[in-house]
Amino acid sequence: VLVDVVAQCVRLKAAVVAQDELDRKGIRNVLNFGHTVGHAIELSASYALTHGEAIAVGMIAATRLAIAVGVCGEPFLDRLHGLLERAGLGFVSPAWDGATTTVADELLLPSVLYTPAVRAALAVSEIHAVAHITGGGFAGNIPRSLPEGCRAIVERGTWEIPRIFTEIRRLGRVDDDEMARVFNLGLGMVLMVSAATADNAMAALRGSGLDPVVVGRVEAGEHGVDMVGPPLWLDTV
Repeated sequence: VLVDVVAQCVRLKAAVVAQDELDRKGIRNVLNFGHTVGHAIELSASYALTHGEAIAVGMIAATRLAIAVGVCGEPFLDRLHGLLERAGLGFVSPAWDGATTTVADELLLPSVLYTPAVRAALAVSEIHAVAHITGGGFAGNIPRSLPEGCRAIVERGTWEIPRIFTEIRRLGRVDDDEMARVFNLGLGMVLMVSAATADNAMAALRGSGLDPVVVGRVEAGEHGVDMVGPPLWLDTV
C-alpha cells in the first residue's frame, strides 16, 4: 500500500512540474504550499510533530496571509480546514478538550514585541542584562546574557505555563528537560534587575501591558543556569 501511495504522489507531482518545467509560470508554487512555515515549526519543535502536521499548520498560516493581502477569502480557509480534518491532521481540531482555538491557532500566535516594555523598564530601573528566550530555551539563552562567575537560578512554579506546551509535551511524549531546552514555556523575555529597583521595573512592565513575575535570581557561581523547585509538570510522559 505504501509503495502505491508514494507512486501516486510522484505521478501527481510530476504532472504539475511537467506543466511548468522551467518554473516560469508560477504553477509549481502549489507544490510548496505551507512548507515555509511548516519547516520552521518542525525545527522549532525538534521534529516532535510529523511533517504532515507541520505543513498543515503552514498551509493555514499561508492562507491567512493570503486573506490579509486580498488574494483569497475566508471560504477558502474553511475549505482547507475541512480537507485537513478529513485527512486526519488534528492540528485544525481544538487545541485541547474544551478549547475554543485550534492547535494551529495556538502555534501561530504572533510573537510579543518586547522592545517598548523593556525600554520603559530601563527608564526607571537598573537592568543588568536581558535574555530573549527563543530557540534553545533557558539553557541556551539566559547564560549568554550573564558574565563569567554568575549563575542564574530559575524557580519552577513561579509562572503559569501556557496549555499549548502541555499538549505538545503530551502528544510528542517530550521529557521535561527537553521541553525547557527547546521552548520558552511562557517566559518570552527575562530581565536581570537589581533587587532595589525590581518593583519599579515590574510596574513599568505592567504599564506596558505585560504580566511580569519574579522567576528567580542571579548568584555568584559557575557560569550557567539552574532550574530548581517542583517539576514543571507533576505527571510523567
